[in-house]
Amino acid sequence: MSKSDAATLDVLVEGLAEPTASEASSRTLGKDEDGVMALSVERVGPRKYSLAHYYKQNGDMMRDPDVVLFRDERGRWFPVSFRQDGGMPVYTVALEMDATGIVGMYRRRYATVRDFVRLWLRNLRAQHGIK
Repeated sequence: MSKSDAATLDVLVEGLAEPTASEASSRTLGKDEDGVMALSVERVGPRKYSLAHYYKQNGDMMRDPDVVLFRDERGRWFPVSFRQDGGMPVYTVALEMDATGIVGMYRRRYATVRDFVRLWLRNLRAQHGIK
């Protein structure tokens, strides 16, 4: 991830506690308005975070999309998976993880998810005024 992408992710996840802590482990940026969906940011595990847009379909919350990212001990960001619900659901695992961190990579999937995240982060910076 680029320095500006890493800086954006750092801002988005700043202050999120471990999911088992009594402190908040998620936040929402913005509201669904003017064609821009609110962004849900959640800490889903040790050094793992989810960025997602949601919409409701037939009473169910649908991901559009949900990307899980891993931040290593050096502060570098890596996309782990991509999921999108709806008419043609997509679920892509780009990295294999265990308790110690990254243990495997699907190179083509990783490149595809990474490229999507780069574009999405650029859009999120513009939509939510993130510097």
